[in-house]
Amino acid sequence: MKNKKRRKDTMKFFKKITAATLAVAATLAMAVSCGGGGGGASNGGGDNSSKPNESVQESVKVDATKTTLNVAVFNSGLGTVYFDEMAKDFAEYVKDKEYEPGKKGVQIVSYKEKEKLKPGTLFTSMSTSENVLYFLNQGNYAQYAGGNYLADITDVINETYLDEDGNIAKDTAKEATQSIKDMMIDGYAEAFDYNNTGKYYAVPFWVSVPGIIYDAELFDKNGYYFLENGQLGGKQADIDAGKCSAGPDGKKGTADDGLPVTWNDFVTLMNEMVDGGVTPFTWDASHDYQRSGVFTQIWANYEGYNNFMLNYTFNGTDSRLGAITEDNYKKLAEQEGRKAAIKAFYDITRNDSYYTRKSAGGNDHLGAQQEYIKSGDKGQKRIAMFMESSYWESESRSVFDTLYRKGLDNYEYGKHDYRYMPVPNFTGVDGIAAQTSTDRVLAARGADNYICISSKSSNANHDVQVTVAKDFIKFIQQRDQLIKFTKNTGCFRSFKYTPTEEETNGYTKYLQSISRYISEGAKLVSDLPVAEKRRNNMSLFEDGNSPFSFIIQVGDNVSYDPFAYFKANPGKTVEDCYAAFKTKFDSYFNI
Repeated sequence: MKNKKRRKDTMKFFKKITAATLAVAATLAMAVSCGGGGGGASNGGGDNSSKPNESVQESVKVDATKTTLNVAVFNSGLGTVYFDEMAKDFAEYVKDKEYEPGKKGVQIVSYKEKEKLKPGTLFTSMSTSENVLYFLNQGNYAQYAGGNYLADITDVINETYLDEDGNIAKDTAKEATQSIKDMMIDGYAEAFDYNNTGKYYAVPFWVSVPGIIYDAELFDKNGYYFLENGQLGGKQADIDAGKCSAGPDGKKGTADDGLPVTWNDFVTLMNEMVDGGVTPFTWDASHDYQRSGVFTQIWANYEGYNNFMLNYTFNGTDSRLGAITEDNYKKLAEQEGRKAAIKAFYDITRNDSYYTRKSAGGNDHLGAQQEYIKSGDKGQKRIAMFMESSYWESESRSVFDTLYRKGLDNYEYGKHDYRYMPVPNFTGVDGIAAQTSTDRVLAARGADNYICISSKSSNANHDVQVTVAKDFIKFIQQRDQLIKFTKNTGCFRSFKYTPTEEETNGYTKYLQSISRYISEGAKLVSDLPVAEKRRNNMSLFEDGNSPFSFIIQVGDNVSYDPFAYFKANPGKTVEDCYAAFKTKFDSYFNI
């Protein structure tokens, strides 16, 4: 998925924000936003799914016996399978409901597009579009709400209609105890409270988790797990028998058992892979945002939750740097976690055997996905790990489907055992102060994604469709829809819920590994703009390429992770890179 601009310029300041630990939320389908125009029907019959980035504007025979709901869906990366499932389920749920005299049920007509549904175009097209309900992947919430583009849905946000389990109470015959607002991850209720007025014009949608993916089947086959004695050679059976290391969290019996405890262990692992004819990494060479996401994960885990959150609040005390305020926020550039992340990229970059040739130039995000997955096909050199975000499997469905049709049963979508790699600890690493935090942190992206209803459109039945749209929003907030959404996308809805073990059985193994990591205590940190300087200068603090995380000049170009710098300057050190980063950072953030 392409980088998302963080544009919440005038959102109110949160006096306090604590990112909730998502014991496993459902996935947030990362590609949902929308804009105007015709559509293809999604009413529970037929497959109206579209491929990522594909425009679908089919002719639809309107069913005059049903009320129509026109929905625009941003189509990028994840495709639209998740939305088609939502539409099918909602149509079944309201099949006997009358929204208009003489009509029963709802026919959903969807418009799936990317470029035409970006903010620049949508600002001018929304009021003349037939679409009423929007799933926005990019959008300036404050500008939309302040410009009277969006309908007031405060009633939907505040209505207590969910039971204690997150199900619709009238369907379970249980007491209604929760609202959508109650279920939001901490900080979102404040963020979406427009100008601190108590008014809501959108529902938070999803966040994704960037990081390192590893091929657990390859790790098992080649003995890439660390045994209790600190040596490689462990397999899954050894983990199950308790014979492997406790992993970076230091606890036996958790998701990271057998994985590198320290960054030095990680380098040892990469050397073992190369010696055995396996390439450690591939990634997208065309865009910085996936590598930037890995950089941020390393930085966040080194610092721990409290220190790292200061980069969003500019208000508190850093355990090493002291008091941080809006006035001295640039002091955060001195956090040692950034140096740890630079060190990691230095170690990976200095040996070109650690990454594929296409990682240095040639791969876009889709090409990198294909290279990683297909490395197990036709005797190609295996690739052990991949820098990407949590939606990657959904985005790669067509690749998995192709391999499966070729007879490779283990590559059917969701069947291959990929897992999330927790960040190793930086202790005993040359040139880096010993890490003191033991927090497990997941730095997430996507806080500006939301679902909304247009305040005006060219739709002749606008008011009726607004009523249907509100019911649709309420329907997809119930527990089973959240769980299903996660299953279909690999992302997480911006709400608090804990799936049962039985519910996660429907997840891919990769998604199960993230879900388990969260349930074991990893803390999610969402990229909400808390500090006033962040809210008022979003073009500077935009989190797609994350210049506040890392920015550096490399020749005539600006890079947002250290790879290009070290590739262009093979003789440079970690300290050289940090100094160049600091120079660019200080000139870039001149507010």
